[in-house]
Amino acid sequence: MEKLEALKSYLIAKSNLSAGAISAQVQSMVLKPKGVDEGNQVLLHNLSYRAVINLIGFPYQVQKIASFNAHLMTWLADNDDREELEDAYPSISVDLQDAQTANLAVSLGFEEPVYISSSLDGEIEFADQTWVLGSAEIDWALSAEVTGNLVNLAN
Repeated sequence: MEKLEALKSYLIAKSNLSAGAISAQVQSMVLKPKGVDEGNQVLLHNLSYRAVINLIGFPYQVQKIASFNAHLMTWLADNDDREELEDAYPSISVDLQDAQTANLAVSLGFEEPVYISSSLDGEIEFADQTWVLGSAEIDWALSAEVTGNLVNLAN
């Protein structure tokens, strides 16, 4: 649930609230099995989940909710591919507390891959080995050479 934690941290940085005034909880999860061997790790499943981020005492007279919405949507655009999600659109409930503050509840879905890596000290048993939870490993090429015939590309 790395995306949820990253979004929560971002919203703490962008709001006028203390870290204690913002909380995040997962409401439901769906595990989509994969079992794809990717060499030094296995894509075990995709985790699809619905979460709520609560902001207590949001100062809507100082920081406009439209500005909060813009921060939320730009973070999602930059950090999360939402096209494949069944319920891609966040919803926000607003509960006015007084003339200055409101409690906001942002409900949204995420989907993240869950990987395991082989480890002698692992606590997960699978395929006669022990494994630990991991994160996606990306192999970056330091250089590459691309060749092609321009005549073939034009056709």
